[in-house]
Amino acid sequence: MFGWLDSSLTVYNGTRTVNGVKCDEWSLTVPAATVGLCTAKSTIVQYSVIDRVQHLQTSYDFFNFNPVKPDPSKMIRPAYCNDPPRICPGPETVADLDMYIFHPKNTTGTIWDQDTADVLGDTIFVCADAMSNHTTTDHYEYISHYRVRVIEKWGEYAQCNGYPGVCLGPDLPHVGREASMGAKHLGGQCQNNTDLGNWYSLRKMGMCPLGQPMSVASNCTWQIIERVKTIDAHCVLHERGMLADCLAEVHVPLTNAKRTFELAFASDDEAQGGCPSVV
Repeated sequence: MFGWLDSSLTVYNGTRTVNGVKCDEWSLTVPAATVGLCTAKSTIVQYSVIDRVQHLQTSYDFFNFNPVKPDPSKMIRPAYCNDPPRICPGPETVADLDMYIFHPKNTTGTIWDQDTADVLGDTIFVCADAMSNHTTTDHYEYISHYRVRVIEKWGEYAQCNGYPGVCLGPDLPHVGREASMGAKHLGGQCQNNTDLGNWYSLRKMGMCPLGQPMSVASNCTWQIIERVKTIDAHCVLHERGMLADCLAEVHVPLTNAKRTFELAFASDDEAQGGCPSVV
């Protein structure tokens, strides 16, 4: 929770008073958020988070906090923490995939350092976001369909948030992959996830121009073939009834919601369940 204090980006902001206690304040700022900690010697006085993606600010005040020395046996680092990041075995097979992304209107065309999904994976993501009323606070207005060429030697899925994106995970060029919600052993990184859909993370360090020879060694693991179509999320969620499908089905495989999602991209014809391109 407080490992960021060791970061070279952490700054000391001087002293201030919280609830009558004078404390030393430290903070770390990245594009998506700022975290802060105010301490009096070894006692935590306040912990705070400013989330610029969700537009939320949260602080935790500690009263009568009495630190104690932990049991040393509980502080032993598990051996697997020293393992290198997992990379799926096998050859560097190249494949062309359909990927979808739910995003703010002004970020159309930007998918590097972002998380995308296949059609079932994005159906699950869009349903979860809309049903939890996060769509407005996340500023998600458009959904885009891309064709992306990738090397299927999957890395660990990275949570990428914010615009520009900040990814939490190993700094490797591999396309990250997991089952939707990470709901399988080891996230489903190297498994067949047709039952739950796939989520992908596209690190900018692995992006390269279309047509460039692809290899992990050259940091060329994914290329944008084309942006196929971008639609207004309001059209598919409300005008075509996807949100009602999500609420009625709730659980995977979300057959009706997925069908509504697919039809929205299949044509611009309202009579056939299509939504018009907006870009």
